[in-house]
Amino acid sequence: MNNIISRIKEYFSHKDEYFKIFTKNDVRIEGWFKGELLLLFTKLKQENIITNFQREKNLTVDNKRNQIDFSIIKDKKEHLIELKSLSIGQELGTPRNLNFYFKKDNLGLISDINKLNSIRGNYEK
Repeated sequence: MNNIISRIKEYFSHKDEYFKIFTKNDVRIEGWFKGELLLLFTKLKQENIITNFQREKNLTVDNKRNQIDFSIIKDKKEHLIELKSLSIGQELGTPRNLNFYFKKDNLGLISDINKLNSIRGNYEK
């Protein structure tokens, strides 16, 4: 997995201009980021660095359906990726309260962490 993480970091290291313009215009970038990851994972599959990947994978744990942003298969092992996009710019005067992302509700990071913990090795494929 370290090789995949290194490739993701390297891929996005050349995209500073995008992040600057998104910041200037106070844009959340989750959709763009997912699109870029689709392109990157397709290339990694073509290069045989990963075996396969799936976007918006549905997993069932305790009769509850969970949707995961990405599943990557490498060396016969599945890695799950959940994305969260923070608003990164305040130049347009939009107030931000980062506590929003850490609330114990269905929208924040805590919910995603709990979801991944419940899934860990315990889902129906």
